[in-house]
Amino acid sequence: MKFVNVEFITSKRTQDLEFYEILSSLRVGDINPKVSSYLGKFLSRNLILDSSKTVLFGRNIDADELNKAMLNRLDLPLEKFIAGYDIHDENLRSERFIKWVENLNVPANFEFKVGAKVIFTANRYKSAFNSVSFYNGEQGIIDSVVKDGYQILAIKIEKNSGELVEITPNSYDLGEFRLKDDEPSYEILASFYQFPLRLAYGITIHKSQGMSIDNLTCNLNNIFAEGQLYVALSRAINPKNLSIIYSRSASFDSYLNKVVKVSNDVKEFYEKETFIYMD
Repeated sequence: MKFVNVEFITSKRTQDLEFYEILSSLRVGDINPKVSSYLGKFLSRNLILDSSKTVLFGRNIDADELNKAMLNRLDLPLEKFIAGYDIHDENLRSERFIKWVENLNVPANFEFKVGAKVIFTANRYKSAFNSVSFYNGEQGIIDSVVKDGYQILAIKIEKNSGELVEITPNSYDLGEFRLKDDEPSYEILASFYQFPLRLAYGITIHKSQGMSIDNLTCNLNNIFAEGQLYVALSRAINPKNLSIIYSRSASFDSYLNKVVKVSNDVKEFYEKETFIYMD
């Protein structure tokens, strides 16, 4: 099909050019002395519980433990919103539906308290039909819960900007294009309903993809996948608000060289393809 490859060379997330250059090296697996020295400035061995920080982990269990510990610090009733769903196509395989739901960046059961720190997991822009906006990675504090009896209708969030917004559950749709009477049509196979929110104390690196996070801590003790370390560090908006937790016995330099991996397919792509560079 003779695709044209376009590489955007201006960072949208951080304005710190040195940090951007370090991330660019990590992205292609280049662990040189400058990279090691730069990242070493952010190192700490121990995680200090701090509600102002969002901590990224390689494993679900670590993120869940931190969220539970921080939630227990709030002496208020525990709230729970259980996601709803509709199956529109009776032929939809349950395995496909479950896998799709697991890849949505929302919990099936959202447990929270008033006063809890949360992070938005979707983008929503103001329009003629919607007066509330937020972006993936924006944070805030739960101000109150709107209920009808025991049923939760909405959650009011005071964003870090100071703006108070009322959030209702998102509708996530699983769909596909199909031919119907020789004409293509897009059909919704299933819908899932949940608030576009997660607790913001601990998040897995996988679930943080696409987010822009200020006041970030990256726990790098359990990096196991290609590109995982790059994804974690590149969530940071400002390196001045970044810290790195590393407490393994091996030196940090040797650990970096071990875990920073780039797919051979990616390497081959960059070596063989030509690019148009744009701001």
